[in-house]
Amino acid sequence: MKKLLVLLVLLCSSICLVACRDKINTIKINEESVPNVIDVKNIDSELDKIKLEVINSKGEVSLVKFEKSMMTDADYAKLSNPGTYTIEINYEGFKTRLTLTIEDASAYSVTVLYPNGEPVTSGVKVQWCTGDICLLPVKVNDQGVAYNSIDDDEYYIHIDGIPAGYTYDPNAYTSNKDNKKVTINLLKLNDLSGEGTALSPYVTSEGAFNVTYTGEGAGNMKYYSFTPSVSGTYSIKSLAMDKQAINKIDPYIGFIGTETDMSKVDFSKLDVSGNVDSNLNINFNYRFNAEAGVTYTFVVFVSSATKFPASFDIVICK
Repeated sequence: MKKLLVLLVLLCSSICLVACRDKINTIKINEESVPNVIDVKNIDSELDKIKLEVINSKGEVSLVKFEKSMMTDADYAKLSNPGTYTIEINYEGFKTRLTLTIEDASAYSVTVLYPNGEPVTSGVKVQWCTGDICLLPVKVNDQGVAYNSIDDDEYYIHIDGIPAGYTYDPNAYTSNKDNKKVTINLLKLNDLSGEGTALSPYVTSEGAFNVTYTGEGAGNMKYYSFTPSVSGTYSIKSLAMDKQAINKIDPYIGFIGTETDMSKVDFSKLDVSGNVDSNLNINFNYRFNAEAGVTYTFVVFVSSATKFPASFDIVICK
């Protein structure tokens, strides 16, 4: 009889404890506990740092350690690849969402962005090249990033699959062990007006534009005019990207002068690294001092070694 009484007392106590415990009202992620970036090699140890805030019906908050069992196996598997993921967290029947950014700290990476800073999320492939050898292309992910675990070396970066209406400077981006993470900012292509002749040069503005040379007649040269709105030192650069040596484009500037004075304007030619040795094109890069409101005219030739028709981009920038 005494044993039965003891059992009844224990049972009542248990029921009371369960009934009296404050119910969970909601849960959320303790944002301060979430790492900004997680190295893919340290997933589990970084997840251990994360806490849940469990709020009861009285508004009281308690912290609960995050457990891997709170996410699905499929979501956990995603975290083995670099990227940004939003996953569902389940705790005692309550759900919330957790956003994690995963990266491979030891890998080389290239991020491709539109001019407004938005990532280019599809179509673009990135190659790391050294000498005349380019590694297999890597697609950007849905954050606009391509990762590659490769040996340390001096690389120049080449990208293919650029969205229509945009370009980039193929001479501007290099990477090595001290600079593994590169961001490429695409340039919006501007429209041209005019005919490209000496009497009717293409009218350009600061920025990038695309031109095509036919090679027929005077088709290996075109004239351009540029009127800066701000005085300063400007660059005129060609951005030819054809990587095949047998199909290279070899552009160069003939002269530059003002609309009223065609005498040569002083300008300096800058070295363009990587092109000749790497089977890319022989691009030019000239700098000159310009006055606001003055129209400058220049002509760009392509050599007879070029395979026609030849299409490439030119950029004018400060």
